[in-house]
Amino acid sequence: MRPRASSWCRRRSERALAQRDFVAYYFEGEASGFAARVWTNNAWIAVQSVVLGVTGFWPVYILLQNGLNVGLSAGVLGAYGGLDTFFVFILPHGLLEITAIVVGAGAGSRTFWAWVRPGPPPRLWALSHAARSLVTVAIGLVPVPLVAGFIEAFVTPSSLPPALRIAVGAAAWLAFLAYMLVRGRQAHRAGITGDLSEELVGSRVATAA
Repeated sequence: MRPRASSWCRRRSERALAQRDFVAYYFEGEASGFAARVWTNNAWIAVQSVVLGVTGFWPVYILLQNGLNVGLSAGVLGAYGGLDTFFVFILPHGLLEITAIVVGAGAGSRTFWAWVRPGPPPRLWALSHAARSLVTVAIGLVPVPLVAGFIEAFVTPSSLPPALRIAVGAAAWLAFLAYMLVRGRQAHRAGITGDLSEELVGSRVATAA
């Protein structure tokens, strides 16, 4: 009887998620408080990915955890005929939010790679250079979850037509990509790395070596 009871409870939980809980989440409490909660949570995830990237496994863990959560919700809603609901309530904010998490994980992984394969520079110097540079990435990512949280609180659960809600999220996502790829490429070509100036760190390189 236990396997049957367990299976019944699982189906009941899945049905509740598909028919009520997934959508109800976006209507919890006041919109401003919900936006602040989402922002702090997602900003914290992005910062963790960058700062703890030196471990090598943490960015991978963050990506797997978020991927499994999104995939589980998509699978359950799809099984109960609610895949359209899933996309309407995940795409407006999810495009920007998930991209920020992926960028944070990628940036964090660079510190790990600088530690494992430093190249010609001394290992400690390569690691410290990557860490200092990527703190800039962490700071730069903080406003991105803020925008995503605002969209999740005020646009995703709004009464706007689904196509318009998705369009708002897509516009914010494309603006972020344009800034990151266009402006970021310009900064890279100009030699801007986000690290401290040589006047501040140059005398310490020899010591680290």
